[in-house]
Amino acid sequence: MHKQAHTTLVNGVETSALSIADRGLAYGDGLFETMRVVNGSVPLLDYHLERFANGVERLSFGQRKPSCKRFKETLNEALSEVSGDALVKIIVTRGVGGRGYTPPAHADLCFIAQVFDDVDRPAFSQSRGMSVIECQHRLAHQPFLAGIKHLNRLEQVILSAELKGHSEGLVFDYADQLVEGTKSNILLFEAGRVVTPKLDQCGVRGTLRDFLMDSSEALGFSVEEDIVSRSRYHEANAIAFVSSVMGIRPIKSVHRDGFKHDYGSDSRIMDIHSLLKHKLFY
Repeated sequence: MHKQAHTTLVNGVETSALSIADRGLAYGDGLFETMRVVNGSVPLLDYHLERFANGVERLSFGQRKPSCKRFKETLNEALSEVSGDALVKIIVTRGVGGRGYTPPAHADLCFIAQVFDDVDRPAFSQSRGMSVIECQHRLAHQPFLAGIKHLNRLEQVILSAELKGHSEGLVFDYADQLVEGTKSNILLFEAGRVVTPKLDQCGVRGTLRDFLMDSSEALGFSVEEDIVSRSRYHEANAIAFVSSVMGIRPIKSVHRDGFKHDYGSDSRIMDIHSLLKHKLFY
């Protein structure tokens, strides 16, 4: 169910008004982070800040430190409106920049914070898993924007329209390589390896994905980046979605054009779930 924001702050002021000339509205010229709040804090905050800072540099929004300082100030303003668990979304645009694509010499960033109810998470079950589809739309390659969470999400809008009742879908690029879900990253469980698709050409570097890649010591195994062809994903023992909002969710079956491919379970999925439950309170 789509939920309206409980609170919206624009540059620290409680309002939903935004200039019609804002470049985020006109061109998708901005960044955003959606963060899970547990007992008043954001479990993956350092990862969200790092991705935001990378986006600031990539889009020439200014220097990392002052931009991250304003980001944290905006987050704290939003957290003051939170009681219990919630989701906070922070949108940062280049601000008002006049007509035309050319950005102003110096960005006058606009910081928008929205507070939402937390989502309902089904109880974790490795045996039940999700039934998902292969999406038909392909992601274009744009290495300069790969990894960051910029505001131009038309590809995800098109992909989400394909779901038609399914909660997620697998997304490929024009080289027919597996990239991600419509709103999640992907893990493949192979004999001796856990692999997540490389995101150097397209896709979003999820904060939970990066946390797991940094958690090999706690897990007892590594999560590695690699190219994932269609045949490789078909041959995997098990696959799962991961996202900072939902945690890890195993996939039971994938549907495409009347064909169904079933996947098994893998003990390493439970290992990841146990770590997330202990460290990040999923």
